[in-house]
Amino acid sequence: MTEITLVEALENCSATESTQVKLRSLGKAAVRTGTAVTAIAKEGNGCRVTLEKTLCGEREGLYVDGIFVFIGQRPNTQMLRGLVELDPHGYIITGPNMETNVPGVFAAGDVVQKSYRYLTTAMADGTIAALAAEKYLRATQESGT
Repeated sequence: MTEITLVEALENCSATESTQVKLRSLGKAAVRTGTAVTAIAKEGNGCRVTLEKTLCGEREGLYVDGIFVFIGQRPNTQMLRGLVELDPHGYIITGPNMETNVPGVFAAGDVVQKSYRYLTTAMADGTIAALAAEKYLRATQESGT
């Protein structure tokens, strides 16, 4: 391994501190925050990547042997705007039982406003939402509404 370059569009690296420490301990890693990849073009046996500083627009070309792309986490909730309450980033705001501000509507997984987005947290959200929805439906059926 010659070098790893981590490009992060945010001004701070979003990886956990332990992951950042592990990456830096390799001694061959560069972290570029506040930078976006704006183009990737095949060049020789590798690729030419165009990087752009998000604040000033300064561009730079970087030749790389390989690329791993992580597209980030942007919730696909546009179709819910105006129907359920969303935070400024588009995540659905829920209560402790995954209920939204609309009675009978529950949300779970990576579209929900929360601190951690992992498969295990999404599974837990789904379990909570399913149990809460079942309880809601049972109560609605019993009340006749």
